[in-house]
Amino acid sequence: EFILWNTSVISIGTVYFGKNASKLSSSVSDSKQVVNHSIILSSLSRRTTYYYKILAKRADNRSINTTTAISSFRTN
Repeated sequence: EFILWNTSVISIGTVYFGKNASKLSSSVSDSKQVVNHSIILSSLSRRTTYYYKILAKRADNRSINTTTAISSFRTN
């Protein structure tokens, strides 16, 4: 599964995800500082609902980190 999003400033993104919305126990981070983010979540179980949130941290550390609300998707 791909998670895609954009930020208004160059930032590093991290996706926290898991099968339980109250316990997002896995994470994957960008390796680049960009505005157009794309992260691949691998080794997911089939026919399973996953929950995730995104943390975007400005590369220049001049502002507070931004975190999205928890969202979900279901694998095929």
